[in-house]
Parts: sequence; structure tokens; C-alpha cells
Amino acid sequence: MAGRILLLSDCEGGQSEDAILAAEFESQGFQTNIVDWKALGSVIDRVDAAIVRTTWDYTTQVERFLSFLKTLSARTNLFNPFELIEWNWHKRYLVELLNAGVAVVPSLVLAEQGHGAVEAGCERLGGAEFVLKRAVGAGGRGMLRFKLQDLHSQDFSPAFSTGSSAILQPFMPAIQSAGEWALVYFEEELVLSVHKEAAPGEYLIQRQYGGKETIASPPDEVMALALQVLKLLPVKPLFARLDILGGATPAIMEVEVIEPRLYFDAFPQFAPQFVRAVLQRL
Repeated sequence: MAGRILLLSDCEGGQSEDAILAAEFESQGFQTNIVDWKALGSVIDRVDAAIVRTTWDYTTQVERFLSFLKTLSARTNLFNPFELIEWNWHKRYLVELLNAGVAVVPSLVLAEQGHGAVEAGCERLGGAEFVLKRAVGAGGRGMLRFKLQDLHSQDFSPAFSTGSSAILQPFMPAIQSAGEWALVYFEEELVLSVHKEAAPGEYLIQRQYGGKETIASPPDEVMALALQVLKLLPVKPLFARLDILGGATPAIMEVEVIEPRLYFDAFPQFAPQFVRAVLQRL
């Protein structure tokens, strides 16, 4: 065996993406274990690399997760690097990118969940319809879409349930008409571009809400925006997925460098390229 690789997941045995990656690493001579990050013990002293993959439950216990990864990064190669994960876990990074001149969906961090705080945020952003989402969250869970005229009848607590803050944004109609681009990069090289469309009448584009995913070539302006963001990250990522609003004026929706879905379950032909990128860093 060439060495040992850990793929970190949210459960023992992992998700479908993990099995595909594990098989590819093993074909290169590496013993590969898919492990629940919450159950990992002293085995971390005997591995060549730990890769954060499908740890999709971390948002409910983020302090424990970050503490674990900081310890892990001192004992083995961690991908992505801890500095990048520390930058990405809270969606305040959207505001940082916005302040750096990047085209980002306008975003405000709200520390209070009362109607007054949300109303003040809406007034700052302007507009008539908004989205409130968890500042530490994924998959559209806890997201609320509301009109300004209905603000005082809303229960905003789901958007604050994983921490003390939430992200307020104007609702972008382009998500329904033009969809979203998901650009997957390994070592800053574009590997896969997926165009995601919401189901009729829906605005959430994830598969569980009926969203459609198609491999397609992104427009030049979407590519340029993605490359601009990659150059601004604190450290160079091994892997990254950038979610970009489609339409005439592309804008960053999310930068995912912790545990993004990388579509190996749908497009396993890209797994060997990921493994090569890891091996080049060892």
C-alpha cells in the first residue's frame, strides 16, 4: 500500500460520492477509509491525508467541527487547508467579497432576529422581496423568502437556528429564469460546469426541490467571475465549487470550499482527476 487516506463524512460508510473516491484512491494503492468525523480517534496519527468530503452535519455543531479540524490539520495533511475552511464556514465571506469589489448577490449579516432588525436590513438593501438564510447552513434548510409587505407576519427563527446570525439578501428573480451555474475546480482548473434550473414555480434549485442539473459550458463572464474569486481566497484550494447566479448580470451566490457536492455520484469520470490533484500535494 502506498499510504492511507481518510475521507471525512457525516456517517460511517459515507455518501455515494465517497465510495467512488475511495475506489479511485485504492486503485492507486492507498488504503482508504470513509469515516464519520465525529467518531474519529487516534487513527489520525497514521494517515497521509484527511479530506473533508461529505460532513454535511457540521452546521449544527460548528464549534466542535472547527476544533476537530484544527487539531487534525496539525497532525496530517488536511484538504482543504484549515485556513480556508475557517474563512468559509460563516457566510460573512460574501460581504468580504462584496467589499473587495466582486459581483456578489447583495448581502447583509444580521445578528438579531427581531422584525425590527430584519426590516432595517431590508431598507438598507432596497427592494420588495427578500431571502433570509442561515449564516451557517447548507441545502436551503431554514431559508425564508418573503415580501416586505408581509415582513411582520413572518417567523424568522428557522434562519437563525444554527447560530446567532443570518444572511439577508434581495430575492433575485434570475434564479427562476436563468438558473445557477455550479463551477467545480481542482487546483484552480475548471473540471466541471453544471447548469442548475429550479422546478416550475420553485426558487430553490437543489435536487430535493426538483431542480434539474445539466453539464454545460458557462458563459465567459461567469468564468471570469469565478477566476476573480479564486484569486482572492486566503489560500489556494485543492477543490472548490462556485455557485453563480445566471442571467445578464452574473453574481456570486456561494463559494464552497468545505464540503461541497462535487458531482462524483452523477459524473464519476472526474474522480481520477481529483485523486491526481491530491497526490500532487502529498
